[in-house]
Amino acid sequence: GLGGYSKGTLNNPTVGSTLYVVVGGQPTPYTTVPTANNQSVPTINGGYNGGGNTICHYWDSEYTMPQAGGGATHIATVSGILSSLVSQQDKVLIVAGGGSGGAYSSNSGGRITGYAGGGSSSNAYTSTYQATQSAAGSGGSFGQGGSNTSGYNFKYGPSGGGGGWYGGGCYSSYSDTYSEELVRGHGGGSGYIKSTLTSTSSSNGSRTGHGQAKITAIIPATEYVSETVSYSVECTVCTDPSGTYAISGSTTQSLGTGQNLTLT
Repeated sequence: GLGGYSKGTLNNPTVGSTLYVVVGGQPTPYTTVPTANNQSVPTINGGYNGGGNTICHYWDSEYTMPQAGGGATHIATVSGILSSLVSQQDKVLIVAGGGSGGAYSSNSGGRITGYAGGGSSSNAYTSTYQATQSAAGSGGSFGQGGSNTSGYNFKYGPSGGGGGWYGGGCYSSYSDTYSEELVRGHGGGSGYIKSTLTSTSSSNGSRTGHGQAKITAIIPATEYVSETVSYSVECTVCTDPSGTYAISGSTTQSLGTGQNLTLT
């Protein structure tokens, strides 16, 4: 599923403060189909910053190839991936949710599209797996999409939930008997915009691939260069499409007094 989009303006940033940007990752697709019953398969890892994990299911030449959930992108005034900030939620400024994984099933209609991340609330198979402003989908949690990595020797199982302010859900079961919920029981993660931000907007399903974060300084026409404060930005970015992430360092930008930052 596609990732969400969130935007807001941070008015009068605190002098000397640091904004920590964590960019969500698109999980690496898994396409290797087992060739025998009980053949061991690896965990399909979710995208960086909260994407849910999953696993391939195979029995008697029938299989489901679910994919992992995408990670969320967020900006906060403290460092760490989103799930690590569960006790510091007041430090999070803005979040765009990741989408849940798609899938391919050999015996249930072929390709299955994942659900979009938010936005205020995510898209999902049903409300059971939907992430909102106040709750995760079933199997998800704050900052983390739901995972199901059991039952590789069964024919059907779900994709991973998307990361987000609250993570999208993921069905907890697997079976040899097909049902819609077994292969579609998951959801994207929700977005979030702190109430102190202004000029806000959000949408579901707006981003493909890895996440993206952008910070724009809004410079008033009457600003004097001599009246400056500063902020710094530390960004966790995707440095390798295979899923290697690293802190890229920090930069300091001088701003005039009263200038604002637009976070997207």
